[in-house]
Amino acid sequence: MEKIFTGNGIEIVKRDNSYFMIYDAGEICDRMEEIQITEDEVVLAQKSSMDAYNIIIKYQNEMMFVFLITKFEKIQALDSMRTSSDYLC
Repeated sequence: MEKIFTGNGIEIVKRDNSYFMIYDAGEICDRMEEIQITEDEVVLAQKSSMDAYNIIIKYQNEMMFVFLITKFEKIQALDSMRTSSDYLC
């Protein structure tokens, strides 16, 4: 693991030809999170803490979207297993 950058509240490392941003996602206590980022985002994150924050928010939103889609698909799968008699009271 090669440390690329530390600052703006983040640390960027390179591991196996991929870049990762490490940041504190904790509210009350430290909870370090790691996200994989692109080479362009490596450059952008080093410019300012606001740029780094925007990258973090982008990936958090993507993760939340994937979580919601997965949950929705599970609900649909369960719903399709029910028969019409399951809805009768």
